Amino acid sequence: MKVLKNKKTLELAIVLLVFLVVNLLSQVFQKHITLNDGRSWDGVFYYRVATQISNGHKISADAPFVYRIGTPFLVAEFFKGHILAGFKAVNIVANLIAVLLFVIWLRIYMDDWRIRVLLVTLFITQWHGPVRFTYFDPTYTDPWMYVFLLMGLIAIQRIKSKPGFLAVAGLGLITFVGVLFREILLILPLTLAFITNPLPAWNDIFVSFTWKKCIQLLKKPYYPFIFVFLFGIAGFFVVHYLASQTNDYSFTQTAMDWVSNKPIPTYVLAIFITYGPLIVLPIFSWRRSLHILWEHQDMLVFLLGMMLIGWIGGSDTERFLYWAMPVIYLLIGLFIQENKSLLKSPWLILVLGASTIFSQRLFWTVADYPNQFKTPIPVFSILSDRFQYLDLWSFFAQRTVQVVSLVEYFLFSGILIVWMKLRRSFPMSIRSED
Repeated sequence: MKVLKNKKTLELAIVLLVFLVVNLLSQVFQKHITLNDGRSWDGVFYYRVATQISNGHKISADAPFVYRIGTPFLVAEFFKGHILAGFKAVNIVANLIAVLLFVIWLRIYMDDWRIRVLLVTLFITQWHGPVRFTYFDPTYTDPWMYVFLLMGLIAIQRIKSKPGFLAVAGLGLITFVGVLFREILLILPLTLAFITNPLPAWNDIFVSFTWKKCIQLLKKPYYPFIFVFLFGIAGFFVVHYLASQTNDYSFTQTAMDWVSNKPIPTYVLAIFITYGPLIVLPIFSWRRSLHILWEHQDMLVFLLGMMLIGWIGGSDTERFLYWAMPVIYLLIGLFIQENKSLLKSPWLILVLGASTIFSQRLFWTVADYPNQFKTPIPVFSILSDRFQYLDLWSFFAQRTVQVVSLVEYFLFSGILIVWMKLRRSFPMSIRSED
């Protein structure tokens, strides 16, 4: 027991040290975007809402941004008169809370503290993740969304192990408050509905799935999710009562537009950009990954929901896909935990490590927008501080950058899969290589 406690203390110390170092380096080297006086694109509206709240005025701005009043409220409450700096401060606090919650989330499923540290480090150091991106574009609302998403997922696991009214009510409160920060928190009650694993065995679903079984499924979801959903709807109505939009935005119309306007290769590239080469690990062991998700259908629904939002949510596909981070990183971590012998090759670790460093842009900052730089040829990502900012994103990048990046990821994935298959097929070579 004492050894376990010491390991958890060491784990927490390492995580906090990594968080501190990354924040300090980002503060020193990462410059704020200068577009719109440092308010970027969406941040113009969040800044306006924070200013309106600070001055006691009616909340009014373009949708959907105007309905995400949580972060602007915190800024207005604690940093009146210093709105831009306030966004940065409250988001840094959110990032710290999210990191600690991510540790708790991983501890539910993973025993190896070293792998947990690796996964949390990936979260902290990802260039488009909330920790680093806050220093480039502080006026955005993702950091507090991660806090409520992780709180909600942890609460759902609590309900799975010890169901009860207080646990469900707690999740309802998390959903209600979370919706004030970002409407995507409505995914939590839908996730809760599937903790009873209502879907039939995945290997039989296409063979024996009948209309009768489909009707039977309606009896099996965890019905208290309706209670949590009502909390979320209440939060939705609260923000729509407090705020009014100044444009003709419609989520349904926007979603329909993106369904037809986002090319499949662009979406695939976005997945690689979001998670880097490590996404190949759960894909390589896809049967095991699918088995895990079918045993935890709440996580399956959460993952599918985020993938759908990544498709229809807008142009920042990578940001939306990264909201599935709790489940994707967990699958990566479980693969590592269950295949340590397969990954024991120093050369394989070196190749995976280097490619991950490149895709995470660990040693490179995000370039300002706009600028006059010319983007170099990418190696997974753009390994430079001087480039066109939009080339970092799958939807906006120049066609050459898109094609080169996608080809690199596909070739590397193929090589990695063949490499691991050979190591699995010839265990004697694994021992000799080690």
